Amino acid sequence: MSEANIFRNYRQEEDHFTNSLISILSLSRAVYPDCVPSFLRQVLNLEPNGIINTFRVLKGIEGTADGELSGGDCCIRVESKIVSATLRSEQISDHLTYLHDRPERVKRLVLLTPDDSRSQYIQKFVSLDSNRIVHVGWMNVFNFLATYAKVNATGVFAGLVNQFLDRIHENVFQQDMAGVILKINLSEKDVAQYLTEMAAGEWTAWNTPRKYEKLDGTGRKMLLYDRARSGITVEVEIGEVTTNTSDPGYPCTNKFAPETLKLFDPPIPLSRIRLLEGFKDFGVHKKDRTPYRNFTRSQYEQLTSDQSMVASCPPSTKSSSDATDSGLFTLCEGFWYAAEFIGEEFGNQLRSYSPIRVLSLTVGNTSRDRFTMTFYHANYPEGVRDKCYTLQTIERTATFLLARSTEHTPTRLLLIHAMSWDWLTQHAGVQRSQEFLDVQDWLSTHA
Repeated sequence: MSEANIFRNYRQEEDHFTNSLISILSLSRAVYPDCVPSFLRQVLNLEPNGIINTFRVLKGIEGTADGELSGGDCCIRVESKIVSATLRSEQISDHLTYLHDRPERVKRLVLLTPDDSRSQYIQKFVSLDSNRIVHVGWMNVFNFLATYAKVNATGVFAGLVNQFLDRIHENVFQQDMAGVILKINLSEKDVAQYLTEMAAGEWTAWNTPRKYEKLDGTGRKMLLYDRARSGITVEVEIGEVTTNTSDPGYPCTNKFAPETLKLFDPPIPLSRIRLLEGFKDFGVHKKDRTPYRNFTRSQYEQLTSDQSMVASCPPSTKSSSDATDSGLFTLCEGFWYAAEFIGEEFGNQLRSYSPIRVLSLTVGNTSRDRFTMTFYHANYPEGVRDKCYTLQTIERTATFLLARSTEHTPTRLLLIHAMSWDWLTQHAGVQRSQEFLDVQDWLSTHA
């Protein structure tokens, strides 16, 4: 039997993913006849004449392709990878040779990988035959199937699709390396100049003390984390890594792929980086000593997607369902904030100031304007600094959150906003530390 079979076993994990996709497309014909045509139009940008009626994976395929969709006047061969930067030119040449002799009018080779379709790495393969080679990212497949399963949300087929989506997310997006975050610590002169010079196109490479093997010619990204700015300022795709003799301390030259340099203004903040799984201690003094960190494709999406900043109202750490709140001030567990406690009990000034560290956030009602916050109250006596307030949101803007405690009499309000060295100096008498560029690090060590 040469048709795709969702229960067939294969030695290589990527073959299981190919088999699952082709099998789901094949099975969809029984319940949603428009699924395959929609997939061809939306994902592959194809509108072939006739019906796709052959769905093959490895066994039964002439040649070395991982999968095949064919029928009428169309033949689509699939070469799939679940790890980026693993395509081989000789494989693609073999597929093109096979397609050349096929009788169908529409012939395509689909490169199905986690890579960015816009990357120089992928474009060099597509350029081998731009009329026949199409690159499709697993993210495109994921988004198509997720939308389809949401519209057709009941039945066994939807259940199979959702299980496959879970596997793609866990085994492709969460495992595949997308690049490195490189920490940079420049002199005051360089800090003032390098972004201006990059914007003017004066930089074509970045030197490093060692070679990052997985960046060499793979189209993966290098993100520069600027310690002085406490954020990621630069993203660029690395086209090639070479050695140089002009800079003994930094002998490896990471050459930028053309037209891939991107500057972030404002920078992607440290607080956003620390939301990534495994990055909570990123940049923390004495806890994070590595000069660079690998990040996955899933983590890259979190870093660069506007929705990764979104939180519910009151905010929680990760919510993609409240996109309308994008841009509003967000509380995150594990981070320090400037808090002003307002009420008659605080005397003539009506307020008390304290750094607080949010320990947990729990939304308490369906309207999402009441929440419970446990926090570390730095200005309380030692031993009684862990607090728990139930709060009602009064106002939330891009820069602050104003809430009322539902448990205190007389009324107690909390005004919470981002922590800064200026605020800490003014209200706690702490002078800016030269050892700790990030105020979060100083508080984590000293408060």
